[in-house]
Amino acid sequence: MGSPVLPLSNVIQVNVTLQPSAPAQPSFNQGLITTTSTWIPGAGGVRPRVRGPYTSTAGMIADGATAGSPEVLAAQSYFNQDFNGPAPEFVFIGRQDLTAIVGIALHTDGTEWAVGDQFTIAGGGVLATGVILAETGGIPSSIGLLDYSSGTGYTAATNVACTALAPSSGTGMTVNTTVGESCLIAAQVCRERNSQWYGLMCTGSVTADHEAIVGWEQSALFPTYYFFETPDAAVLNGTPGNVFLTLQAASYARWFGVYSSTQSGAAPNNIYAGAAAMGVAMGLNTGLANSNFTMAFKTLVGITPEPLTQAQYSSILASGGNVFVTLGNAFNVIQGQLPNAGTPWQLTAGIDMLTSDLQYSGVNALIDNGDIPQNDSGENVLIHAVNGAAGRAAIRGFVAGGQWTGATIAPGGPSALTSGTNLPNGYLALSAPFYLQSLTAKAAGQAMPVYLAIITSGTVLSLIIQVNVQQGG
Repeated sequence: MGSPVLPLSNVIQVNVTLQPSAPAQPSFNQGLITTTSTWIPGAGGVRPRVRGPYTSTAGMIADGATAGSPEVLAAQSYFNQDFNGPAPEFVFIGRQDLTAIVGIALHTDGTEWAVGDQFTIAGGGVLATGVILAETGGIPSSIGLLDYSSGTGYTAATNVACTALAPSSGTGMTVNTTVGESCLIAAQVCRERNSQWYGLMCTGSVTADHEAIVGWEQSALFPTYYFFETPDAAVLNGTPGNVFLTLQAASYARWFGVYSSTQSGAAPNNIYAGAAAMGVAMGLNTGLANSNFTMAFKTLVGITPEPLTQAQYSSILASGGNVFVTLGNAFNVIQGQLPNAGTPWQLTAGIDMLTSDLQYSGVNALIDNGDIPQNDSGENVLIHAVNGAAGRAAIRGFVAGGQWTGATIAPGGPSALTSGTNLPNGYLALSAPFYLQSLTAKAAGQAMPVYLAIITSGTVLSLIIQVNVQQGG
C-alpha cells in the first residue's frame, strides 16, 4: 500500500472569495413608445402602465395590442431599421391614460380634515387617491393628487364624493376632477415605473407635447432622449416660433425632430418617422467598440423622402431640425442637427453614457473596497475608476486623442492641465492632494473632487474639395 497523500494546504492555504457581479449599467439602446390604447392598464390590473421589453410586434399583439393600431405601426417602423446596421432589439410600450385624473379642485370643503390625510375619489374603475395639503380648523384649503397613476376609468365631473382613508376622520368633502393625461404626464409616470428605456416616442403627439417633453427631459432624474416627427408647415417655411426654432432658442439638447409629411396621403408611414429615427439610434447604439455614430446620412426604412426646395431644406437644418431627403437623385438620407444649429445626437448620447459609467464605476469602487482612505492613495483608487469609464468611452469612439485647447484645469497642488497639452488617450483625470482638504470635508467623509477632461472625437458632416485644373500639357 502506498504512502498517504498529504494536502498542500499544510504549506499554503488558499481562501477563495467569490465576488458578487457588479450591477448592470443601464443600457442606452432601448426605446419607449406611448399609446392611448387601453390594452395596457393605466393603474391596477395585470402589468399596468409599461409593458415589455418586446422584441417584435408579434409579442405586443399576443399581449393584447391590435394590429394596425398606432403603437403597433410605430413599433414596426422602429424594428424595421436594419439598413444602417443592427436593428433595435427591444422596445417598451407605455400607456397614456385618457381616463386618469390629472387635477382636482375643492367643490365642498368638508370638515375634520388634517394635513396629510388621504382620500379616495369616487367614479373610477380603479379609485384615485388625493391628499390634504393645507387646512384651517379641519377645513381643507388645498388638496392634490397622491399619484397620477393611482386611478383610472374616470370622466371629468363636478361635485365628486370623496372617502377618507383611515385613520382620517374627515367628512363631507367633494371635488371637481380634470381627466386625461398629456404625453408629458404619460412619459413622467412611465419613467417612474421603469428606468430601463432611453429613447422616447409618443404616438399622437403635437407641437405642445414636443415642447413640454423636451423641457422636462433637461432635468429628468434618468437621462431620456425624445424623438418626434412634425408635418407643421411653419417648420417647413421657417416661420418664427415653430417647434424646431423654439427648442433651438431654449438650447435644449435632448430631441431629434424630423419634418415629415404624408405628402397628401401618398406616404402614410411618414407619421412614424420619429419612431423610425429612434429605431436607427437604438439599433446602432450598442455600446461596443467603435460604436459611436452620427444620425446624419442614415436611411429611414419605410419612410418616404420629403420633396423639398433648397430653401426649405436649408431652413429646417438651420433651425436644428432634421429631414429625410434624396440627395443627388441617389442617396436617401437623414440630414440635420448641424453642430452650429443644435446639439447632435452623438454628443448628448455620448455624454449620457459616460456620465452613467462614471456613476456606476464610482459606486462599484466604494463597494468593492472595504475602505477607501482619505489620502492620496485612496484618491488614486477613485481616479482609476474614473479613467476606466473614460477609457471605455474612447473604445466606443466617443473620446479620441488630441490637444487640449480648453480652459486651464487647476484643482490645486502640483497637477494642472493647460491649453496646448497633448492628451494621447483623449482624457485626463486630476485631483488636488489631500493635504488641501478642509476639515469639514474630511469630517463628512468626502473624497477630493476629481476633474475629468475629455476630448470628443467629433464627426465629419461635410467636406470641401478643391480641384485645380490644367488644360493641355
